Amino acid sequence: MKINIIVFLCYFITFNLTSQTRDIEVTYALKLDGTKDKSDLISAFESQKFLLQSSMEESLFYSNVQMSTEETKNDYLAKRYSGANDTYYCNLKTKTGLKQTEAFGSYFLIDISNNSTNWVITKETKRISGFNCFKANKILEIENYKGENKEVSITAWYCPEINISSGPLGYFGLPGLILELQTAKMIYYATTIKINADKNLKIEMPINGKRVTQKEFNSIGKKMIENRKW
Repeated sequence: MKINIIVFLCYFITFNLTSQTRDIEVTYALKLDGTKDKSDLISAFESQKFLLQSSMEESLFYSNVQMSTEETKNDYLAKRYSGANDTYYCNLKTKTGLKQTEAFGSYFLIDISNNSTNWVITKETKRISGFNCFKANKILEIENYKGENKEVSITAWYCPEINISSGPLGYFGLPGLILELQTAKMIYYATTIKINADKNLKIEMPINGKRVTQKEFNSIGKKMIENRKW
């Protein structure tokens, strides 16, 4: 009888959390996998902070670090390659996404809807920030400016207890919030989680920029590099 009561209470607590989750604000930090020596460049990467704001239908992910007038070359590289210069918007209902980025003197809105598909969910679990998370993987095929294709492995740890299907860098589509994401050697991990942080949370989709696919954006970059007009 006592066991049944405990099981019921655990179920009730989990159900209560997932059923009442309306919106969240999550702060993510960044670390580099396999790095031991703290060079200035690594420190610049690991000083980046990000904020995810998400409702049940939309999410926005962007840098949470204020710009500095004393930005170094290492700061510039860290922001560029960590995604800190970009804004990621996802419509969780329609499973569409956009990355707003500034490049070649213009703004672009790049379609990232495929970030929500082709996840392979595993049974592997671990605790993150007190939550039980499951591991999921996916492979992205990316074409660079030279027209070369390469595969990138993405690993996500998502939490079914928080039933909002969003995450860092515009990755979404899993049955729970992504609390940790690894792409290449960069690991984005949740440091603070505020559930129902603002019941009137308003998320605005970026509209400034030309809408393009990733392939079209790469083609523009290739032409710009060839012509050296930027």
